[in-house]
Amino acid sequence: MIELPFARAEYQQRLRKIRTEMAKRGLELLTVNDVANQHYITGYDGWSFYTPQVVLVPIEEAEPVWIGCAMDAAGGLLTAWMKPENVVGFPEDHVQRADRHPMDWIANWIVDKGWGNRHIGIEHEAYYFSPKGHARLVAGLPNARWHDADLLVNWIRAVKSAPEIAYLRKASTLAEAAVARAFEVIAPGVRECDAIASIQAAQIAGSPDFAGVPFHRRSSAARMLRLRTSCGATGGLETTRRLRWNSPASAAATRPGWHERCSWGRHRPVSRTPPRQ
Repeated sequence: MIELPFARAEYQQRLRKIRTEMAKRGLELLTVNDVANQHYITGYDGWSFYTPQVVLVPIEEAEPVWIGCAMDAAGGLLTAWMKPENVVGFPEDHVQRADRHPMDWIANWIVDKGWGNRHIGIEHEAYYFSPKGHARLVAGLPNARWHDADLLVNWIRAVKSAPEIAYLRKASTLAEAAVARAFEVIAPGVRECDAIASIQAAQIAGSPDFAGVPFHRRSSAARMLRLRTSCGATGGLETTRRLRWNSPASAAATRPGWHERCSWGRHRPVSRTPPRQ
């Protein structure tokens, strides 16, 4: 397992806040489909969500459960803070098949766990959670009572802890470095690719104390955000896939692989609508 970005006590505090809100709404199980919320709850940090992937939070004092593709469960064992039995992989033969769906398997797993007749909160408004996936999950849990839980976790996430604020301050340093480099290199006659390469180098380099992140041109706003850039992963990350690089130095004896690693999900945009004066 790699070093967690936050102490386990912080993850436990997040769960307490989530369960408090679940209790207010009468929810006995929360199905988390938003990728950022999954990371917030478990620490899992892989770009595997283009296949169905959920995090289940029961109301009782138990660890959350991450469920995703079997080959990505290896990444969960490396990055999530829970016990190995709470990182669950569904069979590969359920991926992109007309006669079966991962949510069929996940629904059966929930039933086997004894959670099939609960009041279940679900995030409907989540990227990568498809209408078909939702339909198959609901069909597989006919005795469940469903409740809209959109933004339940998001509003809790909005209040940042001291360690999260520290990451935001580091991200601000990266944003400053990227903008400063942009002012240096952008000029008439300079190719866009050369300018972007230089800007991205400044942002990825980070500082001696922490690693940088690449940028992402998002829509016409050209906002600089983190990007799932494939890089040579070492230090155990080469044993899995879709994880993102970060700052640990590569060990000479480790075989590099093409995977993904990044900073801890906190970013600061460097191109944004300026605040009112």
